Amino acid sequence: MTPKEERVLDYLRKHKKGITSLDAINKLGETRLSATIYLLRQKGFQILDTYETSQNRYGENTHFKRYILFETKER
Repeated sequence: MTPKEERVLDYLRKHKKGITSLDAINKLGETRLSATIYLLRQKGFQILDTYETSQNRYGENTHFKRYILFETKER
């Protein structure tokens, strides 16, 4: 596993509410979160995603994904 994958996985384990692209950029320096999530899923990690809506600084609605790690006790 690459250091980038480990950082994202560690963040997901510590933050049960998940991670968004903006979180990844600001807190991990990760600019390609969806690609890293894809690689983690390929390695067998169950990562759920949900679409969310929020307003940007101009008052316009913006849509984004939040990724949440689903772990069972075996892992």
